[in-house]
Amino acid sequence: TDFTTGSVDVQFDRQNLEDRWERFVHGPKIELINRITVENAARAPFLWLMGNGPGYGLSAVGMERGSDFAWEYLGAFVANTASYRAGDMTSITGSFYSGILTMWSELGAVGYLLYISLYVYAIRRVVLTLFRNQYVEPLQRVLAEGFVMAMLTLLLSSILIDTFFAKYYTVSLWIWAAMVWTPAEKSQRSEDGDQPSEVGNPPEALAAPAPSRWARSPSRR
Repeated sequence: TDFTTGSVDVQFDRQNLEDRWERFVHGPKIELINRITVENAARAPFLWLMGNGPGYGLSAVGMERGSDFAWEYLGAFVANTASYRAGDMTSITGSFYSGILTMWSELGAVGYLLYISLYVYAIRRVVLTLFRNQYVEPLQRVLAEGFVMAMLTLLLSSILIDTFFAKYYTVSLWIWAAMVWTPAEKSQRSEDGDQPSEVGNPPEALAAPAPSRWARSPSRR
């Protein structure tokens, strides 16, 4: 059965999901991640630790520049793309590009961890602010809750796709971070307790009216 196209029911068919999972686990992406992040620690310790430099790792840029390192690892997959095993570039799980591969191969373990720490710090800061109930504005609190999930999604998806270099992901997320970085202060109206009364009228509407300037004073009677 061809599960590559069809309705939603076909795509989420149990057999289809099992086949895709097997292809992913034993496919080029996981194989390359294992080689770069685990095996190279013994094979090439310095490159594993410090990387090959920007533009010379396992990325489309590295392939375009003719990087020896990129072709050493990706050449066999690029040369034979007829089968899913060699790399089906129309499938996220079957392709051999991902954020962790690009960053680790270019910047090494040190650079990758430093880069990831920026995202982890942002998540930690917002989570702690949420737990301390420091977001007094409901809208900002909702944005903060959504921000944490969006950041976690970005980090997890970087295993499958090259999200770190997608400007529409990273730029929008850091703008989002700026919106929730510092809790907004309570408005002066809220601090003064200037809230509508139980019958729906503002307090100033219930106050006694100011005397008219034309009212006769007792001395004129």
